[in-house]
Amino acid sequence: MAQEDTIRTLNQRLEHSVNMGGADPDYEDLLRRENEGLKAENHLMREKIGDLSRQLDGGQKMTVGASEALENECRRLRTELQERERDFLKQGDQMRQLIQDKETVSAKQKNEWAEIYGNMKRETDGLKRDIRMLNKENERLVK
Repeated sequence: MAQEDTIRTLNQRLEHSVNMGGADPDYEDLLRRENEGLKAENHLMREKIGDLSRQLDGGQKMTVGASEALENECRRLRTELQERERDFLKQGDQMRQLIQDKETVSAKQKNEWAEIYGNMKRETDGLKRDIRMLNKENERLVK
């Protein structure tokens, strides 16, 4: 269940990135690959659990030992699935944090560039003013 939520979240994030237009293709590819991997693994795990459950519930004549072995395998697979879902949620949180950090750095960098541009523009305007004043004084001295 948690893995399906993670898959939905990654899908939404991919759609959001595509709609934004300025999305980073590397992050988009990373999210897409991670999402496809989660889907495939989730599907395989559910098939295994479903097969084992059908065998147990199917009323097949099994020995007690075989039945216990299948129940143990089913429990092991459920535990493994839960662990993987926790890992995927953790990875999803890490990816969200990385994206947020990247956006923060990007905004900070844009602000720095805007400040540099503003300073350069003021300095250029000041130099142009100084040149005009020097030209006027030069003309006055030449006369």
